Amino acid sequence: MTDQRSGVTIRGRRAEDWAALYALCESQPSHLNPLEVPYRSEDTARTTFGAIPDNVNTFSLIAEEKGTLLGEITLRHVNRERRRHIGIIEHLVLIHDARATIGTPLLAAALDLGINWLHLSRIETIVAIDHTALIALYTAASFTIEGTLREYAYRQGSYVDAHMLAHISQNTGR
Repeated sequence: MTDQRSGVTIRGRRAEDWAALYALCESQPSHLNPLEVPYRSEDTARTTFGAIPDNVNTFSLIAEEKGTLLGEITLRHVNRERRRHIGIIEHLVLIHDARATIGTPLLAAALDLGINWLHLSRIETIVAIDHTALIALYTAASFTIEGTLREYAYRQGSYVDAHMLAHISQNTGR
């Protein structure tokens, strides 16, 4: 699917995307994801990114333009009896300074998938509080900050806080 405004193509992740995803993640400052550590090996990346999720509960979407991978988002549909209405954005990585041009259509595609195809009424994520550009991307897409997780992760010699954000859909017919 191609976003008409940005010209970015959104598609499902393929096994051969691992090298481009590895390069994209390695190009990011390590503080963008408080749970990642620097110096990930290529072998680890090949195992992590080369494996297509083999269950129906995990969806990985890729943003690309003219064959160049620009971003990735992973949406996991919770498979617990009382939380089946929830999706969790577990991974969102974008080329630097492309939050609006790439992030907006990529996040919109994940929300469309979750709300209109999986019938999710709540999509949530966790973002380090100092990642203001990503928080702005989520809040522009109607996510709200529901709370702050104190000392959520250890990063670069100290603990960092993170915000819990959620998007509550009004279109689920409940």
